[in-house]
Amino acid sequence: MRRLASLLALALLLCAAPGWAADAVAKQEEAAALSVVAKSKADAGDFAIAAELYQQAFRSDPAELGYLYSAARCWHKAVRWVEAEAAYDDFLKRASADHPQRGKALQFVEEVRKAKHDDAARAKALDELKQEQARLAEERAKLQAQQLQATQAEAARKQAEQDLAAKLAAQGDGKGGSLRSVGLVAAGAGVVLAGVGAWLLYGGLDAADQLQADLERKDGSGKIFGIRRDEAIDMRSEAVRDQVLGGALVAVGALAGGVGGWLALDSGGKARVAVSVDGVALALKF
Repeated sequence: MRRLASLLALALLLCAAPGWAADAVAKQEEAAALSVVAKSKADAGDFAIAAELYQQAFRSDPAELGYLYSAARCWHKAVRWVEAEAAYDDFLKRASADHPQRGKALQFVEEVRKAKHDDAARAKALDELKQEQARLAEERAKLQAQQLQATQAEAARKQAEQDLAAKLAAQGDGKGGSLRSVGLVAAGAGVVLAGVGAWLLYGGLDAADQLQADLERKDGSGKIFGIRRDEAIDMRSEAVRDQVLGGALVAVGALAGGVGGWLALDSGGKARVAVSVDGVALALKF
């Protein structure tokens, strides 16, 4: 009888195990998703919100101490000393002696405790928080400007396609010479645009490679000394701008050159060309 009861208990345990495992995986996935949102908030300078999200992630997946450490760091950056100290202490109680983030946590918790009773330290931390938020706001503004520039370049490309299609559609069956003239002009303009675009694109890629090389130049403590922060931000913005604009010009130039080449090579004066609005389809009739 006792053996039968043991077998029944084992069977129930085996039946319940898949459900427990599935619940654990769901909690881990929930924590991972929360941490992604938390990082985006921290990158935007919303450190208090990021800290709360990291703590929610830790509650969902307590095995991942990195969430708790990140919450403490965000509370610290938000100049929320009480919450930061509590989170650091909780992390240190749970982290093993060889945990890779334990040493930093010990250093940071001492900074927090000192700042709680030091007016100068508090003022300095608040000033650093304002500077960091201002820097992040400036980076967001530059990114939005780059996105707007890319959108405008794409709009210009589509408008050029539409204008070219309208000019070609206006040509009649007996205007081969005019079509060839348009073709030569379009081909020439396409070559020029593609050349300028290739030059800008190459320059942007070269600048990006140079920036990456400068960022990899670090001293023994891991601090970057190859380039200043403001120079790195400006160089990255210029590199992205040149790559976006160069790519758009190459695309427009290739399209114009291709259509112009077809028209210039037509000798029968009976070519009709239709270009789709998005520039993908090109129909020729002779």
